[in-house]
Amino acid sequence: MEDFQIVDLFWARDESAIAASQIKYGRMLQSTAFSILQSDPDAEEVVNDVYLAAWGQIPPQRPVYLGAFLTKIARNLALKKYRSEHAQKRTANRLFEELNEVTIAQADEYMLSSEEGQEQLAGRIERFLAGQTPEKRAVFLRRYFYAQEIGQIAGELHMSSSKVKMILLRMRRALQSYLKEDT
Repeated sequence: MEDFQIVDLFWARDESAIAASQIKYGRMLQSTAFSILQSDPDAEEVVNDVYLAAWGQIPPQRPVYLGAFLTKIARNLALKKYRSEHAQKRTANRLFEELNEVTIAQADEYMLSSEEGQEQLAGRIERFLAGQTPEKRAVFLRRYFYAQEIGQIAGELHMSSSKVKMILLRMRRALQSYLKEDT
């Protein structure tokens, strides 16, 4: 089937346009998404999103080169997914490293690999936070529970970034002492 015929099906809101697009361009779209994401399930998800996006964009657009149109959508969606996933991983790894120095000493005691051990440690951290000022609690939770950036916390709590960093540093040290004493 020719591109103009597939585009006409999209314009007519005929669902066979998606099937025709899959037959003609499915492998190319999968390959494009996979080359960016390096994951078959993620690439398949992007390809499905491509057809949904094409359904929403045709009409009003009437692409002359349907393959290029769909490939551009696939590339943009794959890049967006890649950036999103990698930004979350960097944030999670950085936050884990910040708290790691505090909790690693307790790893054996709480057997953090077990759910019960994790619950015990979480309970102790909750008790520690209950003894802190509302300002310190807010900073700690925004950073380690909501994974907010230092600048965002500072802006929302009307503090300087250096004050937020200092509160977090002192709270990590205090938490470490609390966990050692409370054993």
